[in-house]
Amino acid sequence: MIPVSLLVASALLGAAPVEPINVQRVAFVSEVAGPRGIDFKETTRIPYKPGASCYQWALQIQPQRRTARIREVFELPAAAPHWGQAPQEKTEVSPSRASAVTELSVSLADGVLAHGWCVSAGDPPGHYKISVFENDALLHRFEFDVYDEIY
Repeated sequence: MIPVSLLVASALLGAAPVEPINVQRVAFVSEVAGPRGIDFKETTRIPYKPGASCYQWALQIQPQRRTARIREVFELPAAAPHWGQAPQEKTEVSPSRASAVTELSVSLADGVLAHGWCVSAGDPPGHYKISVFENDALLHRFEFDVYDEIY
């Protein structure tokens, strides 16, 4: 018996091959709540303000009529005591508490993929990384710093 590749199998079954995600633009945004409302800024420096500072990555992509499995690998410079999770998300925190993997199932129809987090008390200051994948294909790696006055 000879194994048949997925591409050959899909051709034999009449299914069209899946088009890869085409990233057209990337953005990383800081959202900081202050006395005059929320200040949005495209930056890679996030102030350490628990309960007030959030950040979000976004990928503008070529829209497609399909759903994709997106995996976000989040790496911190040290352990975080608390990891939040939205009810519709599946996040697995590593035993070291210094990284986590979130699985997202998203529609590609509107041409935007995005996800965000907020700074919590006890989060370590320093250099952070978020790598975004579709299956095993790296779409983009975001690197940024969470800082406070002493960092």
